[in-house]
Amino acid sequence: MGCTVGDICNASRDIKTYAYGCDVQVVLDDMRRKKELSDAFTYHYEVNNENHLQDPFWCDGVSKKNYHMFGDIVGFNSTYNTNKYYMIFTSFTGKDNHGKPVTFAVGLVSNEKTGAFVWLFKHIFECMGVAPKMIVTDQDGAMQTAFEEIFVGTKHCWCMWHIMYKLAVKAPKKLLTDDRFKKEFNACVWSDLHEPTEFEELWNGIIEEYGIQDVEWFNTMYWIPAYFRDFPLGSMIRTSSVSESENSFYKKFLKPRHRFLCCHIFYLFKNNEVRAIPDKYAESKWMKTPLAKDVHGYMVDSLENTRVVDEKMTLSNEANTLFYSCLGLYQASVDTLWAFVSGLNKEFVLLHNTTKSE
Repeated sequence: MGCTVGDICNASRDIKTYAYGCDVQVVLDDMRRKKELSDAFTYHYEVNNENHLQDPFWCDGVSKKNYHMFGDIVGFNSTYNTNKYYMIFTSFTGKDNHGKPVTFAVGLVSNEKTGAFVWLFKHIFECMGVAPKMIVTDQDGAMQTAFEEIFVGTKHCWCMWHIMYKLAVKAPKKLLTDDRFKKEFNACVWSDLHEPTEFEELWNGIIEEYGIQDVEWFNTMYWIPAYFRDFPLGSMIRTSSVSESENSFYKKFLKPRHRFLCCHIFYLFKNNEVRAIPDKYAESKWMKTPLAKDVHGYMVDSLENTRVVDEKMTLSNEANTLFYSCLGLYQASVDTLWAFVSGLNKEFVLLHNTTKSE
């Protein structure tokens, strides 16, 4: 690459030295320029009593489009800390119609108190114009309070990863090495084929069988798939809307975890007396097609400005490439370099006067 690891470390050090004391202003200036280029770009920030930045939030036109196309279920994460200013990086993310992660908005907060989360939730709600149908978070109490204050009517789900991570604290150690217990526990907890009543029966049976009634378990209403059957990430089937033969077929062939139907499903119809695919598997969100519709029912007009931004960015990149290509040619000698700089100065003055007169 023409450089060593040491060169890269030195360059990084020099950049940090150059930006010391003005890095925050550089970020804010960049956000201001993005806003001037497009009304679709949104940013907010707050400063403390010492005039220090404490809560920036931003999202661009692409992020807004992602939200209106795929933002029915939003994951909120606040597990990343910066290493200099001790600020917490937060992100609002989801999945697109290809199952790939997409970003809706991001921000930094100076603490994990209710007020900071209220500020973030308020701005993404105002920015997008509509609340998500479900939001997935960890079990933070301050986050829970802020969520209930801002996202009224939105269903709240705890991240399964956090729940399972804390299982080692909740369950007796002897059970953590019991393969039979882990198999039964996972079959009960992870399956989204159960109705809530079915889950409760299985859950109570496991609790009694292994004598762990005294363990203080989590509130299952916030994380068990059986309680989120009305959402695409919840149950694979609805027993109330299909016949017994269809229900048996879905349980046999449509395994939980993935939500896409391949073309082979039509071959299986013939021998399994399945009359129709439930609507939840034909939703445009899950189709690999440009005809996918936004999940919230409308798109804001300002998002159309992103095309102009993309065009400006493309032209700017071409101009940068052309400039550095020319600079490389004129660096052969001092005389040619002076001629290049002199020509640029003349062009700059001419352009400045022309722009000023307009």
